[in-house]
Amino acid sequence: WVCPGTGSTAAMAAAGGRRMEARSSDLQYLIREHMIEKAGSGTDDEEELHKVDQGMLTSGEQLHLRWNSQKGRIFIDGGHLSQNLELGDEVLINNRAPPLHVFLRES
Repeated sequence: WVCPGTGSTAAMAAAGGRRMEARSSDLQYLIREHMIEKAGSGTDDEEELHKVDQGMLTSGEQLHLRWNSQKGRIFIDGGHLSQNLELGDEVLINNRAPPLHVFLRES
């Protein structure tokens, strides 16, 4: 899962992520299912794996994903936009898109 400060933050929080400020330009990611082969079966390997479970992408950072299944699909903005994926496809996610202007009420 990947989300900005606005948008799918409720879904991210329900999946175990953190609430973000609406004005944040960071992207939050949460890996739900790992497809990484572990070298061993010790606790250290599991701890290393879970260090990348979730985090924030700040300006200039990107998340590089490699699709390891025969076929699949990536969904953008819920079900509004999708792209088919095949074994070996790579996806780069960053926050270089133009900013979304949000008008908030003062409380």
